[in-house]
Amino acid sequence: MSSPRWFIGAAGVVDIVVGYVRRPARLLPEEAGKRARPILVLVGPATGGTDQHEDRGSWSLGKTHDKLAEIRTEKVPLAVLTAAGTDPVPDNSLGDEARQVYPALDQAVNALSRDQDRRNGLKFPHLELAVWLLNQNQSAITTSEARKRELTRLLGNATQTPADDDTKRVSALGQALTGVLGAAIIGGWWIFRPLWFSYTVRFRRPYRWFRRQPYLRGAATPRSFLSFAAEVTGRQGYRETDEAEKHARLLLVHAFLEDLRRAYRRRLLSRLRPARRPVYPVLLVRGAGSNAAGLLLHSISQVRYDVGVGDPLVVLATGDRSLFADGADVRSVTEARNVVDGWTANPPRIGRADQAYLVPLAWQDDVDSGTANREDKDVNDVVLPTIRRSAGAMRGVLTTIVVVALVAAGWTAVRWYEDRCDRWQLGGVTDVWVSESSDSCVGLAEPTFRGFADDPETRQALDAIHSQNAIAAKADRHLTVVYFADLSPEETRSSAATVEELRGIAVAQDANNVSGLPTRVLLANAGPAMRDAVEVAERVRDYADEDPSVGAVVGFSVSRAETEAALRIFEAAYLPMIGIATSADTLPDAAPNYYRQVNPQNSREAKVAAAYARQKIPRKKVRIFYSDDPDDAYSRNLAEDATTAFEAEGLDVVDVHGYTAGNTAQDIIGDFNDRCPADEILFYAGRGDATFSQFLNAVSCESRSAYVLAGDDVTRYVADGNTDDYPTPTVDYLSFASSAAWGDAGCPEVAPGAAKVAPETFYAGYRKLFDQPCTRDALDGHALLAHDSITLLRGALRWVKGPGNQRRNDVHNGLNERGEQRGTSGVINLKNNAQVSRGKMVVILRVDPERDGDEPTRVFLCGRLSSSNRPGPDTGCPAD
Repeated sequence: MSSPRWFIGAAGVVDIVVGYVRRPARLLPEEAGKRARPILVLVGPATGGTDQHEDRGSWSLGKTHDKLAEIRTEKVPLAVLTAAGTDPVPDNSLGDEARQVYPALDQAVNALSRDQDRRNGLKFPHLELAVWLLNQNQSAITTSEARKRELTRLLGNATQTPADDDTKRVSALGQALTGVLGAAIIGGWWIFRPLWFSYTVRFRRPYRWFRRQPYLRGAATPRSFLSFAAEVTGRQGYRETDEAEKHARLLLVHAFLEDLRRAYRRRLLSRLRPARRPVYPVLLVRGAGSNAAGLLLHSISQVRYDVGVGDPLVVLATGDRSLFADGADVRSVTEARNVVDGWTANPPRIGRADQAYLVPLAWQDDVDSGTANREDKDVNDVVLPTIRRSAGAMRGVLTTIVVVALVAAGWTAVRWYEDRCDRWQLGGVTDVWVSESSDSCVGLAEPTFRGFADDPETRQALDAIHSQNAIAAKADRHLTVVYFADLSPEETRSSAATVEELRGIAVAQDANNVSGLPTRVLLANAGPAMRDAVEVAERVRDYADEDPSVGAVVGFSVSRAETEAALRIFEAAYLPMIGIATSADTLPDAAPNYYRQVNPQNSREAKVAAAYARQKIPRKKVRIFYSDDPDDAYSRNLAEDATTAFEAEGLDVVDVHGYTAGNTAQDIIGDFNDRCPADEILFYAGRGDATFSQFLNAVSCESRSAYVLAGDDVTRYVADGNTDDYPTPTVDYLSFASSAAWGDAGCPEVAPGAAKVAPETFYAGYRKLFDQPCTRDALDGHALLAHDSITLLRGALRWVKGPGNQRRNDVHNGLNERGEQRGTSGVINLKNNAQVSRGKMVVILRVDPERDGDEPTRVFLCGRLSSSNRPGPDTGCPAD
């Protein structure tokens, strides 16, 4: 008589698996990420026939399968794996270990997603993306940025991505809406699709998950999926070590389990209705041992152990004892319930991670026929769990509630957005509104207003100005200065430079208040790139007519057509103006009577650059790049001045290139035969924003032969700490103020008993208010210039005597009397009513990738510094 297939305790095992399948109505610990279910593995006795073991294994899995199929109210996602059906794929694309486990995963995915309804069908995007990634090998590409570009191209050509799903939906909508509207929707999507694809890869699932998972990662968290992919595919694939091979296998299994976690994640209002998927998926594995099926079980255990987050997969397997280490505690199947309950109460956290979640259960060797028949009946009598789907009426009610709530939230959000400038108002002077050109809050306000910018560093600087304003307000008379600038940070430009200007103003206020010359500061935000400068200038003019203490306007951020228009408005209102970082040659002409600037003009900057290039750079050709924006008064003017200055020094200007948004500097350089010429100086007269980043990327070559000399606006780029991003080209840039100007002499500090003069007093105040020492890191240049703009008014305060419009006239007269004074950014010479300081300091700094640290170094200096330990100008400096 043949050996029976059934065994004592079979009903208990089937009952455990069937009980696991029902998804509870309330959140259980395993769903909260505290633990996962054990993997039950049925093994034969220590000694016994292999055929009998296989028969009993097949019978037990079959009975479990049949019992689960009896659940009629909801189809259970069910996959049955056999050792014979999990042979590794023949190619080497995934690496050895991943190649062995992938067929089992693929078989499980196909079975679990089969026959599921379209709306609730299981999908596996994390696994698909992991397989795609492990099939890439970009080790032949040496740089990370190049690998990212190639991976982006390959990913865009992939057949199945979330962006492709969105494309299908938009196409279907466009086809449903015939005529012009449908064509507009489809056409607009294809124009918008590249931006949406970039957003998808950075921020949407499944891509962002790869940054946080633990496998094939370095010590630091990757910044994006592309950074992770570039690192993985650049290491000879990922097959350098056995550990890397193992991590590739675990990544696939982890992605598979993550897809199941996402599919069974609790949704909104889940406590008010039955679960969207009321039954958990089941994986039945037959014949696991020293094969791919056994490797899959070990991988699931390892991932659950490493990650510590529960997943919904229910696993029942049959196998041999080679799955377990020698001496493993194999209990009788008759004790299954007690063993599982004990394991659940106290999951093992010691021992081998790849076996921690495997629970071996062995049956008895022999049973008699009567017992066998009884056990077979017991299996058939296992009680099925009650599983109910949510009622359609309840879904309709909940859908209505959600729609109404979303409409209300949308209306509230629109109102909040429209009124966001008003909600920041905290009293005092506040005349602000939402700009139509940029959606930013613009206008005139107290430093307590947070609608312009509210990052921690800006808030700290504004709090310091507010404190100084409170001191000035207590005085009988004070001067009100309006800081007129671009206070709206954007991703395309620097905000660090603005923060430094605010700090410099606060330090100068503190010095004025201590000296009995009280100064109050108001903020005027002219919007990104000064686009709202005209309307804001008109509001400042109107306020100045009402408040006689307003005596000057400082700032102006960048030289643009809108800036010149604002200068003309203030000129007509007889308001003195001081430019902090402006340098275009045309600005003084826009306000010939009331405008001054502490910076030199572009013409002097260009002469210093040309003199430096002739003496210090062994190259005789120059190629110039500038912004071809017709409203950018700075860039085109500097390019023209540079062309004249370089040619006057005997250098050959081979070409002048104007870049635009449609034809970027990167595009222009990409058309060159040699992106990094060894015999040319690349003079960059553009803006220190994202364009300069693109420019450096374009001239970064392995030969490191490019030589970049950049204009002063690049100090904004340096202030944002971006100098380490592109270390390959040599980069020199001009600056009108910097702690690096003192070079090896060190920063000037106030010595005991020494006279209190600039710039020593500046660094004392800088440390006092912001705990910022002078570190020669070249990041404080805008603070130095802003400080000078306020101290330049200090002398004018002595002539401020009476109320009314006379105050601004007296400030104007006081500025005419200043002549020459020591400034933190160098000696300021405004003799004979000059609008622009003559012979003002210009320093050229170098970003040196070979030098330890990230502090730029001084390579050329023209003009006079003010400190007692000042270095003198270099030889060959041009006359102003």
